[in-house]
Amino acid sequence: MIPPPPYDPDLVADAILYSATHVVRDWTIGGMGRAQVLFASHFPALFEWLAPLVVPFLSKPGQRKTPGDNLDAPAHDGDERSPDELWHPG
Repeated sequence: MIPPPPYDPDLVADAILYSATHVVRDWTIGGMGRAQVLFASHFPALFEWLAPLVVPFLSKPGQRKTPGDNLDAPAHDGDERSPDELWHPG
């Protein structure tokens, strides 16, 4: 499971395409990712101390993993997102 908030696959695909066709040194997708980068840049020691404390709240270690993958072909159900995600856009 991807920690919330997952981003729209089209947004991520556009960023990947842009990065593949332009010279980009650093690229951050979404507001939460940008907030993490800024926080870690300005307060690295505090970020390193807090990150391990926050991770358990973003994961569900007792939850079964979704069987299979959609790396080479669409999943059999055609869904873009896991039904276990906490946030659904739209």
